[in-house]
Amino acid sequence: MEENIKNKRAKTIAITFLMLLIIVFLAVCIAIISTKKQNSKKDNTKLNSVSNSDNKNIENSNGKNNKKEASNKIYVVPTLLDNIDSNSAWCATFQLVWNDMQNKVVKQDIKFNPQLDIVKNLNEQSFKEEDISSSYYYKTYGLMTKELKAKIEKGIKDKFNQESDILDKFNWDDVPQSDDGYSEEYKQYFFYTMLYKEFNFEKEFSDLKTDIFTGNNEEYKNIEYFGIDKDSSELLYKQVDVLYYKTDKNYAVSLKTKEGDNVVLCMGDEGTSYEEVWENINKAKNSYRGKKKFTEDDTLKVPNIEFDVLREFKEIENESGNDSSKIFYDSEGNECYISKALQSIKFSLDKSGGKIKSEAGIAMQDAMSAMPEEKEYRHFNFDKSFTMFLVEDGKSLPYFATTIDNITLYQ
Repeated sequence: MEENIKNKRAKTIAITFLMLLIIVFLAVCIAIISTKKQNSKKDNTKLNSVSNSDNKNIENSNGKNNKKEASNKIYVVPTLLDNIDSNSAWCATFQLVWNDMQNKVVKQDIKFNPQLDIVKNLNEQSFKEEDISSSYYYKTYGLMTKELKAKIEKGIKDKFNQESDILDKFNWDDVPQSDDGYSEEYKQYFFYTMLYKEFNFEKEFSDLKTDIFTGNNEEYKNIEYFGIDKDSSELLYKQVDVLYYKTDKNYAVSLKTKEGDNVVLCMGDEGTSYEEVWENINKAKNSYRGKKKFTEDDTLKVPNIEFDVLREFKEIENESGNDSSKIFYDSEGNECYISKALQSIKFSLDKSGGKIKSEAGIAMQDAMSAMPEEKEYRHFNFDKSFTMFLVEDGKSLPYFATTIDNITLYQ
């Protein structure tokens, strides 16, 4: 009897102990599963955060995150006459250095064989020195020496307190001149221009909320804008001249600055070149009979702009001088070629104003004089029998002639 009771107690204890083990095991499993779920949730949160960040980068693909990459897609045209793309830019600096090369050294139109449209347009000189105040630019040219480079660096520092972004991209260590900057064998010229201007609005425009910008059949999100809305001060109205307003897709305004510059913005006027677009703007402005003043019923919305581009004009370069199609001649018949041609443009615009800095440089080689000339010694010695004529200028027949054989008869 007692033995049976002991067996029952032992069995009960064993069952109880087994149940406790099962409970502990289940508790451990639940804890593990819970921990995994929490970690999984954290991972998902982190993943979502990364994904959102990536999406933001994508949305701002033309914004600050990828500004340099975006700027590289801006096509720089050298003249007002060149065909423009949907994302293009032009500044007068390259035309000005070309003008100096064409007028002061080559002294005639530059002609490639076959002729290139870019060269043809540059020869037209659609922009000249008289089209801009001298206070806006610094330019010079001369034989390509380190002394000239130092002169340029000092010149832009003194005039604009600026440093060059392009001078070091040219090879100044292997210029083909002697120490005095000149060689009878060959010459290399360097033409340089910097344009620099800061401009400010009398009063800052309003910051507007970020919004969408539509271009190239795409929508770009989170774009920053400035301008005038219903909450803006009426004092800002005076900074805006309405040039014309044809439709809600075709209009133009001019923003006035303290320095006297005008920021002209147009929408809807088409043209294959900047010259054509500018002509169309002026035609529309001159024919517009609507309100020229900005009013409280109007709004203004302008995106902040900032870009930095560098273009090398490889299509006109002849680095080694071996490309015969890119050799041209100066007015004296000497062969010339362009070894390097660069232009940079930096531009920014926001609610307070803007800034532009542009440089252009051309290194031009006088190839013909780079080869030593074979000297020809000529002796015009009339010390034997000879004949002499006298002829009046512009006449076809001489009015005197003589043959001299015995010189003693003439002395």
